[in-house]
Formats: sequence, C-alpha cells, structure tokens
Amino acid sequence: MRRAFPLVVLALLPLVFVAGGGRDGHASQGSPPSPPSPPAIATDGAPLGSLRVDTRKREESRALYRAIYASSEGVASGFTGDVDGGQAGTTSREFRDAIARRVNYFRAMAGVPADVTFDDDLSRRAQLAALMMSANGELSHVPPKTWRCYSDDGAQAAGKSNLNMDDGPGAIDGYIEDFGDSNGFVGHRRWALYSAAGVMGTGDVDRQGKHPAANALYTINAGSFRSNPALREGFVAWPPPGFVPAPVVYPRWSFGLASGRLDGAVVTMTTAAGASVPVRVEASRSGFGDETLVWVPEGWDPNGGARPTFGADTTFHVTIDKASVGGVAKRFDYDVTLFDPAVAGSDAVAPTVRGPASPLAGTASAYAFDAVPGADGYVWEDAPLATFALDDGAEGGAGGFDAATSAGYSVVSSDTAASGTSAFHLAMPDASRQRLTLKRGFLCNASTALSFQSRLRLATSSQRPRVQLMVDGASAWADVWSAGGAAGTTDEASFKQAQISLGAYAGKVVRVRFVYDNAGGGQFFPQTKGAGWYFDDVRVTSAEEPLAGVSHSVAAPRFDFAARAPGRTALRVRPRHYGRYLLDWGPVTIVEARGSGAPPPATIPPTAPTATTALPPATTNAPTATPPPTARPTSPFPFPLPTGLPGTLPTGLPTAFPPGVPTSLPLPIPIPSIFRMPPPPWPSP
Repeated sequence: MRRAFPLVVLALLPLVFVAGGGRDGHASQGSPPSPPSPPAIATDGAPLGSLRVDTRKREESRALYRAIYASSEGVASGFTGDVDGGQAGTTSREFRDAIARRVNYFRAMAGVPADVTFDDDLSRRAQLAALMMSANGELSHVPPKTWRCYSDDGAQAAGKSNLNMDDGPGAIDGYIEDFGDSNGFVGHRRWALYSAAGVMGTGDVDRQGKHPAANALYTINAGSFRSNPALREGFVAWPPPGFVPAPVVYPRWSFGLASGRLDGAVVTMTTAAGASVPVRVEASRSGFGDETLVWVPEGWDPNGGARPTFGADTTFHVTIDKASVGGVAKRFDYDVTLFDPAVAGSDAVAPTVRGPASPLAGTASAYAFDAVPGADGYVWEDAPLATFALDDGAEGGAGGFDAATSAGYSVVSSDTAASGTSAFHLAMPDASRQRLTLKRGFLCNASTALSFQSRLRLATSSQRPRVQLMVDGASAWADVWSAGGAAGTTDEASFKQAQISLGAYAGKVVRVRFVYDNAGGGQFFPQTKGAGWYFDDVRVTSAEEPLAGVSHSVAAPRFDFAARAPGRTALRVRPRHYGRYLLDWGPVTIVEARGSGAPPPATIPPTAPTATTALPPATTNAPTATPPPTARPTSPFPFPLPTGLPGTLPTGLPTAFPPGVPTSLPLPIPIPSIFRMPPPPWPSP
C-alpha cells in the first residue's frame, strides 16, 4: 500500500492597485480633491520623440514589442532598501531604464510623444511614497502622518502618482490595464498616456517578507507638461488603431482627445465581417489626463478575469460618433487588429545570406542578405562548425546544465535511474518553477532529434514536466514536449522513452531546457525524494555546434567574409532596431571553405525575401492537463513571448502570491541606459 503524502495548496492573492496621482482617481480610502490644471510649456508641434512606430505595419508593431517591451522584462531591481527598517533605498539605473522603456512603449503605440524620461528628484520622492505603501500594506494618495515610514516628500509624491501594489514594468502594465470596478474611467492609463506628459519619476520597493511590493509612478509634473503635442492619429486610444500585440489589449478600451469633448459621444464596434460587437460604456469622469471615453466589449471581463483568445489576426472596427472638437461634431473611424507577436506576418522578412557556397579560405568573398524593413543596421556572425553529440545520463553530475531550482535537493539523484546509477531530478519543495537548461546550443538540420527517458513519480495533475526550446537570439521558449498527470495523482512505475524530432528547426541554432512547474497554481507534492520528475539518458543526434562565433556590425545588407580555415562555417544575420536592440537571427547559411588549389566555388543561388516563420507548434508526446485560466492573464497571451509567456512563479514557499507576475525575458544584448541617450527629439529610426 502506497504511503499517503501531504499536499500543499497554493492560494492566489488578487493584485490590488488603485488610482494615480492627485486627479487620477481614488485609492481604497477615497479620492483626494482635484487640483487646478497645471500650467503648460508652449511646445507647439512637439515631435513624437524617441520612439516612433507605424502601427499600420504589422512587422513594425511586432518589432517594437519584441525590442522595447520585451527588453524591459526580467531586469533585476537592485533594491537597496529595508521596509522594516524604514529605509526607502534605491533601485538600479537599469531597472528604472526598463520602466521608462515600458512607459514609452505604450506611449509610442498610442501615438503620443514617447520621449518621457525620469527625473532623479521626482524618483526620490516616488521612492518614499512606494516605501509608505509597502510598509502599511495599503494605497493612499493622502497618507496620514500616523502611517509607518511617513514623510512629507513621500506624501507629496503619493498625491501626484499612480500607485500599485506591484513594482517595475509590471506595474506599468497594471496602469494600462486598469482592471477592477473602481477603475472604469481608466485614470491610471490616462495619466500614463497623457499626451502632454514629458518628465516623470518612479519609485519601486521589492516585496520583503510580509510587506508587498509597491510602485509609485510620479505623473503629475506641471513643469514638464507641453501644449498642443503632436498626435499620430489626432486622438489617444488604447488599443490604438492598427496592429496591436494581443497580450497588451485589455478588456477596457478607451478613446481620448487632447482637446475636445466626449460627453455626448457614441461608440460602436463591429468585426471585420461587419457583425456587431455589443459594448458597455463606463461612467465618465473628467480631470484625469486627456478627456476619455471608456467601454468594454461583450465577453471581456474588466475585473481581472480571462480575456477572449484569438489564434489568428483578428480585426475590430471602432466608430466614435458625435464627439466635439472645437465646438464642431466629429466622427472617428479606425480598425484595431490583434495579433500574436510570436508569429511573424506576411510582411516579415528573414535576412537570408547569399553568396559563394565554397569560398577560398583566407580570401574575402562578397555576401548579401535580404534587408529587413525597419532595421537600422545588422549584426552578422561567422562560426566554424563541429559535430555536436550529446549523451548524458547524469553519471558525471549536472555540469552540462544551468540549474534554476529551489534549495534543499539535488538535481542529480540516485533514487531511481533508467540506466546506470543516476538520473536528473526536478522536484517541487515550493511552488516555484524548476529548470535545467542545456548550456550548449546546437544547429539543427532535418534529421536532428532529442530523446530521453522520463518517469513522473508522485505528482498531482497540476505538476507538469515539459521540454522547451528557444531559437538562439530570440526571447521565447516554446514547448516541444509535455506530459501531465491524469486527474488526481500520478506515480509512473517505470521510465518511458521520449523521442522529439527537431527537424522543423533546421537551419536554426537552438537551446533546450527541462521544466517542471505547477500549472495554474494548483496542488503539489513538496517531497524531494520519490516524488517529482526523473529523466535520464538525454541524447541529441545529427546536429552541429557553432564554435567561437565572431560578430560584425554592418549598416547595409551586405558584407565580405574570409574563412579562417578550410571547413564548414555557419553564417547568419540579425537585424538591429531603434539603434540598439537586436532581434532574432535569420536562418543559418552553411559554407564550406576550401584550401588553395581546390576547384572554383559554387554560388548559393539568390532567393527572394523570405517570410520569417514562427516557432513550430508544440509536439506533445503525452496528454497534457489544461491549466485553468489565471485571474489576470497578463503575459502573456495564450501564445509564447515575445511573446506570450506563462507567468513566472515566485521562488519562496508563500502563503499566497500575486497573479500575473511578469515572465522574465532574456535580453538579447546589453541595453544602454536611456538616461545616457541624447535628449529628444531624437532622429527617426
């Protein structure tokens, strides 16, 4: 008779965030009085600023998401404070840069000046406000002097800031979403996207013990407001017209005017086929950024529930009628197309290298590649190739893997093995996701395959083993294998062979990781012996490994390459966007350099520009439990990031933790500080 093991149940704690600065709404205790309108700086015809995007072009919108939004994920806060000790501390410049990028991403998409920077003194005050919110576990724009960690500067900032019980870029997402009954007028969104805004500040406190994380985004800064800012479409909408990544389209839709009236406006929505989409208009409130109309399409839940999912690009037509501009009635019509940013569109172009297939070693040969629309430069790489062979049964330890696991157990176990005396082991002593990532990447061809032996010991139906793959240079991990327990508990009696073809990734350099997580935050067994996922005999066949790759920057879609020695070399290119962000590598072109006296080279035939394809769909080798919808499916989406990413779980053993925790995305390259960039207006990319 099998011994009964205790279960640990993970509860979800709803995220709470309330209105922003002085005029933008109400905290849990009620709204402060609205201050008078601040003076504006005369900057008629102000340019759009540092970030520009033409949302009519799917790939341009996709590139902005993958370059700017994605690069602001996963940046360590560097928080130096101590909430119990009343020390506000600071966060790292890189972290504040990431928040600024997130703010400017949303502003660029909305078509308002996306040149917002953070002022150090405003950020210092916002830091004191965030400390108060965290120390007291409440949000208030008028904190009483009896509060722990009270300060006059912090109280002043609280009255002029968006406030959130979350920190970092995720807090900015929360302001744009504005979910919950009390945020029907989207006050946070209106201040974050306020067309006249120029300089803000941010304060961020990490979660510490019983104290929640907190953010204060200092938005009401009269000294930096501009008049008559240039707007791309002449209005401020979220989601904006054009192609918009589905992960950042929230249940509340809004339409605003920097100068005009909307109190008599009427909104209607239809599908691309002309079918009516019923909407519910939210009660309006003035005095928060731009004048704004808010509505919720039928079937969307603005209280943190699930949103509809869309597999293919989905277009809605929006009409705003009976608006008033300059005292004259005006009608606005625009289309919004939701799309999966992990899937390239028909306008995507892969930088495919063309040139001599058998160049003479040591002699420069000319190569060219397909120009990528919107790219302002490129990086190309040459890397000699060697045979890649992997056959790892854990007998020598886990040195070939990078581990991201909880403390208290070893990822190599002698409890059970498919062969030899050891196997890899991922357990779940707490609710955290457990990961083992293969350190070496490899180049796939049509015959490349990954295999391993798998045995899921004591586990609930929520505890799910998966194998994921990421194309080198991208930020998205995609499932290529998964196995979930049936209803109740699972305890497999023996190892089973898993065989995964990677031929769909031919011409791509990939990374592989083994993941064991808690789908949907359900029940889990915390034991670390005789429970969890054991896998053994990990093998990769028919692959090559790029060695000592050398990268080179070029402005135009061409380069000269001289092979360092005879043999096979991989050539590939990745585009650069917005002066600094490198996106996915294009397909690998293999050339075989010849020595002196060899026959003259052949030439790789020119090809037409090639549309980039998305990661192949997951190959599921065993039934997978379908996780329940999360309370707030922020990121992403039902598809992988840049993608959509499943929310990353915290690493401790919490009694509860906030949903919608943003998933980390690895940065493709180091991101320079936004504060060291030239002042706006910056040149258009």
